[in-house]
Amino acid sequence: YTGIGRANNVVQNIDRITDMDPVLQKRLKAEARVMRAFLYNILINLYGDVPLITEPVEIIADAKKVRESKEKVFDFIVKELDLAIPDLPPGYGQSDIGRITKGAAYALKARACLWQGHFKEARDAAKAVIDLGTYQLLPDYSKLFTYSTENNIEVILDDQYMPIHRTHNSFQQLGPRSSEGLSNYVPTRSLVDAYEPLDPRRNATILFPGDINPYEDGNQIFDPSPGSKTPDEANVSYDATCTGYQFKKYVLKEDRAYNTRCNINLVEIRYADVLLMFAEAENEVNATPSPAAYNAVNDVRYRARPADHKDDGTILPDLKNLS
Repeated sequence: YTGIGRANNVVQNIDRITDMDPVLQKRLKAEARVMRAFLYNILINLYGDVPLITEPVEIIADAKKVRESKEKVFDFIVKELDLAIPDLPPGYGQSDIGRITKGAAYALKARACLWQGHFKEARDAAKAVIDLGTYQLLPDYSKLFTYSTENNIEVILDDQYMPIHRTHNSFQQLGPRSSEGLSNYVPTRSLVDAYEPLDPRRNATILFPGDINPYEDGNQIFDPSPGSKTPDEANVSYDATCTGYQFKKYVLKEDRAYNTRCNINLVEIRYADVLLMFAEAENEVNATPSPAAYNAVNDVRYRARPADHKDDGTILPDLKNLS
């Protein structure tokens, strides 16, 4: 609600500025609407019915509102995004990188509608992102969450960080104990099993027992097995993995020495999300799976398995149960 309050102030008061470029004024108001919708979408999916506050709060009593129905808040979210989309550009120059774009607003609408079961609206919003032609899948998934590819062609919306001024502690939270991490969040076995064994995205995301530790020099092996007597031995300490796995995603060697001051951007929505949202919504809208749905899913899998890719509506062998 702190973020919602800030957005409320912008939406309510920016028109009072009489000497501002009107195009910029509309764009900033649209950005605030999108951020407000983004936050409300998180709230209704966590809590269901929530207070719907759309104006600046003047006194404490104004903040003590009863909860509105999830459906009413969802309708507000969609209305906000529809109002914002016409005033947002498809992209920005380098000096404004990371700001809210038309594609981000459409993608958020697709996500909100999909989560609430409004499949046609979700399908159409996702298709609008695809039709912009602004985004592509980054060819190498393993480089998607690295400093070298920040703000890449797949990223639609991300949380921007920068050295010293705005940082986070992803390495400390996710990294292995042998590299000064705390293993506070680790992959579960069910996540590991969700990957096909030969899917390269699996090894790009998860550090497995027996792998070379990528955060140390030399060929140090990550060994969390019980009785190993290594710093990573499972369950021997509060800051050792409890499953035997560690995340690689957002855990970068560049942050090893300053593990509480990481500045890798955290991605909120990327083009792969949009393709999969489109496929799911398209599949729900039609009585039978459509070639468009298969092609969208196949495009995502093509990055991992380029030799199997077909763009003619046929089905990859492990997608035959999509329906």
